Amino acid sequence: MSNLILCRGFNEPNVEHASIDQLKPYLKNHNIQDASYGDFKFFGVRFFNDNVASVIAGMACENSIGIGHSNGCALLSRAAHRSAHIKRLILINPALDNDKVFPPYLERIDVFHNLYDFVVAGSRLLMFHEWGDMGRVGYKGSDKRVHNHETSALFNAVGHSGVLIHHGKHLAAYLENEGYI
Repeated sequence: MSNLILCRGFNEPNVEHASIDQLKPYLKNHNIQDASYGDFKFFGVRFFNDNVASVIAGMACENSIGIGHSNGCALLSRAAHRSAHIKRLILINPALDNDKVFPPYLERIDVFHNLYDFVVAGSRLLMFHEWGDMGRVGYKGSDKRVHNHETSALFNAVGHSGVLIHHGKHLAAYLENEGYI
């Protein structure tokens, strides 16, 4: 049984039924911590992501695995820089720069992406912000701990939330069967 920290994106119309929540019914054999941070829009992301990441770092148990979607990936990445308790990250359509530098003590980072994620495509244009197009193009840096998974090939899932909304059961099974959680 793993300790999983689930963290959603920022622009979820119903924060109590976020796209990341589609995984919960299929992860019942694990301890799930919900890193919910309320409802704030773009300006909240710009000004409060750092504070939220500190809270997530503080709630992480020993050997936690962070599973995030979109801005949730940015939050978990920041939290991982603050807490050695987080040992792995699973990033689903991350709103992160595609050459992001991860903390050295992370064991493994898995990036789920697809070329049809147009939501993160424009975020790489944001100046002085960690957001980027990793959710569309995958990780492009040189860190050998980072592994790309193309969701349109694996699950026939496209778009920014498609793998979670339409294939949550299959994604959860994949994560378990491959030993990522």
